[in-house]
Amino acid sequence: MKRRAATTVLVSLMITITSAVADAPAHGAPVYGSAGDVSHAVRALERQLVEHRGVTVSDRWTRGYVGDDIHYVYLYKKLVEFGKGKVVATDTRYRGGNKHAGNGAFRYLTFPGRHYMQDKNQRLPEGKRWVLEEGKEFVPTANGPIRVTEPAVLRAVLAKAKVKRPAGVYDGTRTTLYEGTITFGELYAASPRNNGGKPTAKDAKREVSWRIWVGSDQLTRRVWSSYRSRSLPSGVSELLETHVMDTLFTGWGAKTDITPPPDDQVIRAEDLDGEE
Repeated sequence: MKRRAATTVLVSLMITITSAVADAPAHGAPVYGSAGDVSHAVRALERQLVEHRGVTVSDRWTRGYVGDDIHYVYLYKKLVEFGKGKVVATDTRYRGGNKHAGNGAFRYLTFPGRHYMQDKNQRLPEGKRWVLEEGKEFVPTANGPIRVTEPAVLRAVLAKAKVKRPAGVYDGTRTTLYEGTITFGELYAASPRNNGGKPTAKDAKREVSWRIWVGSDQLTRRVWSSYRSRSLPSGVSELLETHVMDTLFTGWGAKTDITPPPDDQVIRAEDLDGEE
């Protein structure tokens, strides 16, 4: 069903998977994520994480398979709401970015443990507009796998920078580009709750290659990451997926008020399955 497929796409985007691609910096290269750089960026972020304030996030996720020329492009535009030092809600609109990704268009409202989905192509009982699913896997996040709206993750990632240089203008501010790699084990250690469960010993050593553009106000304006993951076996062989995520952050500090839809417009997924 489209609903289940779309939910899988969103959850896959929010959960960190296994290993990274891209070139690692040369052995022994200097670290450019100085203590001053890191602390300034983290403090700037923490000042944003207050109730009813947020940021707009635009995600372009390109997924492919090793040895295959076909790529799937998924586009997300998301309003992120903060509160009490973290992300508390997201309002996401999704559409396919190329012919391989299909022509579905969906909207999601995500809160801790709750996920509402709206699909204009899905027939629902009269008066119902949203399908609700519940579970601990539903965690509102701004982006993945380099979740720069979490202070601990931002601190851990920037501390691993191997490149620092002036870069372009994003969201009206001149930026500084930081580049490096970080392992999935290090990401999990920084944020165990929000990184898809504890990785295996093997997966913990795998790397994500990343780039972060930080504005003159020390807020993140763009994040790029690249990694590989093992997909479910196909036949007798296991497919190796490639992932590239390119994310823009605009309008830091915007007023937000993301609320669940009215109860009379909501049907639970299990009730919908029963009718089908």
